[in-house]
Amino acid sequence: ACASLGDLRLSKRLGLITEAAIRRPSVGFPRMMESEAALEGLYRFMNNERVTPEAILAPHTDGTRKRASENDLTYVVHDSTEFCYKREQPPEDMGYLRQGNRGFLGHFSLAVDPGRAGLPLGLVAMEITNRTGERKGKRPTREVLADPTRESLRWLRGVSASHDQLSSAGHIVHLMDREGDSYELFSHITSLDDGFVIRIKSNRKVLPDEDMGPTHLFDALDDFSVIMERDVRISSRAKANIPRKDHFHPPRSTRLTHLEIRAGSVVVKVPRHTDKFGLPEQIRLNAVHVSELDPPDEEAPVDWKLLTTMDANSEEEVAAIVDAYRQRWVIEEYFKALKTGCAFLKRQFDSMPALLNSLAMLAPVAWRLLVLRDFGRSHPNLPATVVLSEVDIAVLISITKKPLAPNPTLEAVMWAIASLGGHLKRNGPPGWQTLARGLEDLELMKLGWLAARGGNICDQS
Repeated sequence: ACASLGDLRLSKRLGLITEAAIRRPSVGFPRMMESEAALEGLYRFMNNERVTPEAILAPHTDGTRKRASENDLTYVVHDSTEFCYKREQPPEDMGYLRQGNRGFLGHFSLAVDPGRAGLPLGLVAMEITNRTGERKGKRPTREVLADPTRESLRWLRGVSASHDQLSSAGHIVHLMDREGDSYELFSHITSLDDGFVIRIKSNRKVLPDEDMGPTHLFDALDDFSVIMERDVRISSRAKANIPRKDHFHPPRSTRLTHLEIRAGSVVVKVPRHTDKFGLPEQIRLNAVHVSELDPPDEEAPVDWKLLTTMDANSEEEVAAIVDAYRQRWVIEEYFKALKTGCAFLKRQFDSMPALLNSLAMLAPVAWRLLVLRDFGRSHPNLPATVVLSEVDIAVLISITKKPLAPNPTLEAVMWAIASLGGHLKRNGPPGWQTLARGLEDLELMKLGWLAARGGNICDQS
């Protein structure tokens, strides 16, 4: 409702649509909007040429900036996900993914509060890649790097957008998986005076020390001293539908791992194929190798090779690097909230612009569901105000059968919202659908509460 769309009527319509989406995030648009007139208004809005994903998302990213501005340190997790349409009828102007299915690629940058157990603060950037042109086939690396339209530049743009958006949020550390392994990206982040922790896939050349030590990164990691050992519980991972994804992210069960951690300093050399693109000849970074001791026979061991700008001079500093990388998991859960909790892949439109407008509208809703469900479980003592407004909390306090404290915890409001959705506590933690139903009832009650008091929904965003 507070978006700047150049027309007050459009902003008002967006507010009405978003209220309906928060009330019923997992149902189809016809059920969500509840009337033919409201549904027609939604379709007209999403297809309006004056409406863009950037304008829709702007109030949320502004809220993310305000939440992050209270911190001296903010992590930003970057990752891409595929929106694959195998069964649903996609728009005619939708392109193809690499495996031949219709779909598009979404690149997201999610701000995280390291001081509060990796609490997601919201999105700071979103970029879409819709591959509609002819495939260019295999090209020499130097030719790819000289192409200003190459897809890998989305990682640099995500970093730049996050840096600009969070300029008032203290120091920024960017977290990325192996797809962020790029010397160009290392150089770009350090030029902004930001930090990073990036998992490495390439055995890069490094400068040998005075004793003519290793000349490649993986050998240098093996030569580093063991700094510490620690036990870490890792989450389960299902088998992927795409073989190449299974290669990099093999399925695993939840287990407690015993890890050995080595660390040291390296000077990474500019790759031969990028030495003509104005990049620095070398960058000094810290390297950390996390490897699992005695993994189960049937599962791949934990093996993280990390490059970072963070200090690694003590056991405490090395542990902080490992913990920072572990917070990357939250963006995977965000994707589940978007695809499952908000059922985005079931949204039907005749054009890509309309579909992407709906993605921007649902993206903040997915953030809210994520914080309620996952952090209500894993970090129950966080204050409810990290995701709910004062009005939300006041309404919950007044209607719940089990009394809530004046300043309730995130766990308490998660159970209260789940109970509105018909969940019984003896059935275990609530899932996406139950919380979605509970949010529906809460939002309806909040609208009545505000109407009775003459309140403005913009004041409660």
